[in-house]
Amino acid sequence: MFLGGFWSWVLWIVVALLCFVSIVGIPWGRVCYKVAEFSASPFGRKQSDRHQ
Repeated sequence: MFLGGFWSWVLWIVVALLCFVSIVGIPWGRVCYKVAEFSASPFGRKQSDRHQ
């Protein structure tokens, strides 16, 4: 798929903005924004479990 990472980034940003509309959705919006960062530039970053 042409520019697959770009479209993934755009969709995650849109979902994050929709989550930020409500107060209850703000934590979900922050997570969606983090996933968008990973889809924009996945190289050189590590995803780790914070419950270690």
